[in-house]
Amino acid sequence: MNSLSKKIFSLIFTLLFAAGTAGTSPTVRGAAESVQTAAGAAMPRSVIPGGKSIGVILSTDGVTVASVAEFETEDGRTVSPAKEAGIAAGDFITELNGQRLKSVAELNKTVEKSQGEGISAEVVRRDKKINLLITPQKAKDDGKYRIGAWIKDAASGIGTLSFYDPQSHGFAALGHGICSTENGNLLSVDNGSILASTIVSVRRGERGIPGELKGVFQENREVLGSILKNSECGIYGRYYAEPENAEKVPIAAKGDVHTGAAQILADVEGSRVRSYGVEILRVIPDSRESSKSMVLKICDEELINKTGGIVQGMSGSPIIQDGKLIGAITHVFVNDPTRGYGIFAERMLDNLVNMS
Repeated sequence: MNSLSKKIFSLIFTLLFAAGTAGTSPTVRGAAESVQTAAGAAMPRSVIPGGKSIGVILSTDGVTVASVAEFETEDGRTVSPAKEAGIAAGDFITELNGQRLKSVAELNKTVEKSQGEGISAEVVRRDKKINLLITPQKAKDDGKYRIGAWIKDAASGIGTLSFYDPQSHGFAALGHGICSTENGNLLSVDNGSILASTIVSVRRGERGIPGELKGVFQENREVLGSILKNSECGIYGRYYAEPENAEKVPIAAKGDVHTGAAQILADVEGSRVRSYGVEILRVIPDSRESSKSMVLKICDEELINKTGGIVQGMSGSPIIQDGKLIGAITHVFVNDPTRGYGIFAERMLDNLVNMS
């Protein structure tokens, strides 16, 4: 695809959501200047909330096996060298013949160069390394050597930026990790970028059918920052320029979060960040799943009319309560799109502090 052309992406990061660059936010005065994180580090307490949609491009450490497939060889056999070697969908191939693997193009070059000789492969499966031997076969249709697998080396989609930290020049987004669509495993980051994006349409969420934001972004323009960490609590990295005319709000300690009225900042049309009313229904301070710290319900009729509630692409939308940033949206309840989960902002700050 031409990198100069605009691209429309459906979110492919599983049934979760993402966040955007700074927009309008409440004015807060007299806030404390630091907060003690779980790691014991005193960090600036005030950050710039996001809410605007972003394009996310993530390059993985190695390549991902989307599926294995059979093909016909020149002598009429039907084979899948990858499957015969023990490779399965969702595996990460990180090395071939002792050399780090960065792209599908590198894999194809190594396979063709093998001329049918065995290739040693290092594969990561569920955080465990496995060494396998793949013996490519020559395909009947084009005479080229193949391993019988569909491979991909990057993930792209639309999400939302949660907040920007002026002191570290770092950002936090999504509130949940970017995972393999094949097996749900967290993708290992090699490098990635966030870019300015524009929402062009919305598919409303309905009971049992998740909705979706659709947006456009240009890969070669308006790069906002670099992704350095993909964790179960979201994506984190360096933001290249501080948002203009944006006001800071303090990050709330998780003990300050309570049930009751709150607001989210979201971008569901064009490039405009708006505030929408929500209600915090339940706070879960000791949840085993870090991205499910609270349950919230969309109360704003305007947002419900536009989206049906929480839709894919809204993950990372910041949640404001009592003039503080308390968290970000992470999940939707499939059977009730007006309800979903959020993560504590304190946990996201802790991940940003420990990014490297």
